[in-house]
Amino acid sequence: MHANRQVHPIAALWAAWAVAVPAVHALTQDAVPGSGSVQREMVPVQKVTCATLRADGSWVDATLSADGALSSADGSPAMAGSIAVLGPDGRALLAGRERRPAFRTVSGHSEMVMADGQRFPGSLAGAFTDPDGGMRVVWKHLGLGAIDAPLDRVAGLSLQGGASIPVAQAADVVKLANGDVIEGVVERIGEVFVIEQEGQRREIPVDRIAACGFVTSPTPRLPVRVWQADGTVLDGTELKPVGDLAFALAGPSLLAGRSLVVLTAEEMHGALLSAADGARIVPLATIAPTVEPASDVTLATSAPVAPEALDANPPLGLAALEIRGPVRLVYEVPKGSERLLGQLLVRERLRSWANAPIVVKQGNRELVSATLDAATPTLALDLRLDPALSGADAALSIEIGEGQRAAIGDVLVLDRALLLVRGPGGN
Repeated sequence: MHANRQVHPIAALWAAWAVAVPAVHALTQDAVPGSGSVQREMVPVQKVTCATLRADGSWVDATLSADGALSSADGSPAMAGSIAVLGPDGRALLAGRERRPAFRTVSGHSEMVMADGQRFPGSLAGAFTDPDGGMRVVWKHLGLGAIDAPLDRVAGLSLQGGASIPVAQAADVVKLANGDVIEGVVERIGEVFVIEQEGQRREIPVDRIAACGFVTSPTPRLPVRVWQADGTVLDGTELKPVGDLAFALAGPSLLAGRSLVVLTAEEMHGALLSAADGARIVPLATIAPTVEPASDVTLATSAPVAPEALDANPPLGLAALEIRGPVRLVYEVPKGSERLLGQLLVRERLRSWANAPIVVKQGNRELVSATLDAATPTLALDLRLDPALSGADAALSIEIGEGQRAAIGDVLVLDRALLLVRGPGGN
C-alpha cells in the first residue's frame, strides 16, 4: 500500500535534517553577586541517556550525543542488534521511579486509531471521497498537521473527552454522548454522520457523537513503530539518530509528501525497530490474567482484584501494573515464551510497613521466591521460561502472599514487564 511513496535518498536526507533540527538546550542558574537575582544562561545539552533492548532481552543504557551518535558504554553503535530503543523520558518512565515523570497521553483527548495500531491525538477536520470512490478521513494533528486516512483503515474515532472507542464486529458502532449506541454502516462522516441501519438512513450531528468504531480488515504495518510524548503512535520504514539530540523516522505512514519526521529525544519516548523483532516482545499488561485468592491466607481480606495499568499508551506498550495483594495472578503465555523480564517494587510511601512474600512459577516449577519489605523493596525479574511447554504447564503465575502484616503495605508495582518470545530459527 506504500509502493507509490516517493522517498528521497535516505543518506542525503539524514544530513539535511541533521542541519535543520534546532539545537536542544538546558538552563543553568548562576547568582549575580549583590543583585539577589538569578541569571539564566542557555547552555547546549551535549548528550542524554537512552536505553536499548537487545535481542537477548537485556536492557542496556546508551548515550545519544549532539553529533547524532547513539553509543553503548564501550563506544559501539547501540542500535545495531537491538529490538527497541527508549528516549530519555521513556527510559525514566519505565525505570520504576516512585514519582513517574510527566507523561502526556491521549486520555481525555480526541483520537484517531488505525487498524494497524497507529494512534493520532487531535481533532476531526472532515472527510472527502477520493477518485476511486473511497471515503477518506481528514484528521488534524497538532504536530504532524493534516492527516488523511482511508476510512477502511480507521479502527475508530474518539471524539469527546477521551471516550472509549467501541469495538466493531459485524457492523460499525456509533456511541452517542448520551450513552446510546447505534449499529449499522457509517456512510458519511463530517459535520453530520450518516448511518445506514436496517435500510434506514439516520443523520446525526457530530457534536452528539462521543466515539465510533468501524469494521476493518487486518492491516500490515510498516517495520518501525514510534511512541511519542503526546500519545502519538506512528509507523515508518527506518529510525536513525541525527544531530542535535534527535531521531529521524523515514517513510512515515499516512503523511503524504513527507519523507521524514524528526523528533527530539524528549519527544521520542520509545520505538520498536522492526516489526519482526517487535513481535517477540509481549507486554505482560496486554494479557488479562486469571485472578485467584492467594494460598494460605489466614485473615479475612477483600476479594482479589485484577492489576491496574498505571500508564496510558506507554512506550512499547509496557504499562506499569499496580498489584494489590494478597492475590494470585495466572497468565496464559504465548507459545515459545522463553523469558520474563521486569521489576517488582514496593511504593516508597508503603515501604516501612511492607512485608510481601512473592512467588513466581511456570506451571508447578518455582522460578523465584522472595519477600519485599523496607530492607529489600525491589526485585528484578529475569527468569528463564521453558518455550516447549504448553497449556497449564506453560502458565505463568505471580503470587503475593499474606505476609507478616496481613494486607498492610502489599501494594506492589510491576514495571517494564514483558515476555520475550522465541523468534524464527530459535533466536
